[in-house]
Amino acid sequence: MNDQPQQDQNVMLTKERIGRIYIAGPMTGIPEHNFPAFFAAEKTLREAGWVTMNPAGHGIVEGADWGDYLRHDLAKLVTCSTIYLLPGWSKSRGVQLELHVAQALGMTVLMAEGAEALGLEQSRQGQLQLQRDAAAFRQICQLMGYVQDGSEQVVTLFQDDATRSYFVNVGSSATRRRSYYDEHSLHEAINKAARGEEG
Repeated sequence: MNDQPQQDQNVMLTKERIGRIYIAGPMTGIPEHNFPAFFAAEKTLREAGWVTMNPAGHGIVEGADWGDYLRHDLAKLVTCSTIYLLPGWSKSRGVQLELHVAQALGMTVLMAEGAEALGLEQSRQGQLQLQRDAAAFRQICQLMGYVQDGSEQVVTLFQDDATRSYFVNVGSSATRRRSYYDEHSLHEAINKAARGEEG
């Protein structure tokens, strides 16, 4: 008898979240709960090729309170690569929480026409994420020496399904492969590879 707990095989990977967008906007205190704005945005986004997650889609659920809706909606948000902010988002406590989660996960933030701009701190966090991404890209380019000098060096980036650690492998089957890893951050794994701190 196998006493080992069964592993959850339903973890959504980054590549599966690409093209999925979550619509975020105010509902409380707005006529019709602002549903028309959500559905109009959904129509526009779908026509542009997005797979949409629309929190207005569940309608009004009898017995559900604010926390019930937020828990349900956050579960939809984290399946997406992008969050789309509707006008009035900055006055919504729920959207503020959704945006915080989205930025913590490194999601792209898009603004609907007429939506308020991000605040200074939110813009700063987004800018820092862009800077980290750009730095990581430059480091990957430096590691991929074969692009410039014709060597057979190959760089592979992946996350181990069991340990959730991030790995950067440098080298090919014809050369000694060096492996660099970090338990929490792909950026740091890339940094270690660039510094030659082999794991």
